[in-house]
Amino acid sequence: MGVLQTDGASKGFLTTTSDFAPRIIDDPLIKPFIPQRLELINGENLMARLQELAHKEE
Repeated sequence: MGVLQTDGASKGFLTTTSDFAPRIIDDPLIKPFIPQRLELINGENLMARLQELAHKEE
């Protein structure tokens, strides 16, 4: 959030190998940024993206 607000980044990605807290998207400090400026990528989606990238490399 700090990078988005102070460094002028146009978009940020927050990833985890597990999952996010159940109501994170309802947090009043985070909600205004999702999905246009902040994308939350949980473990399942992270693995899918990595596999997709690996297949593009082949």
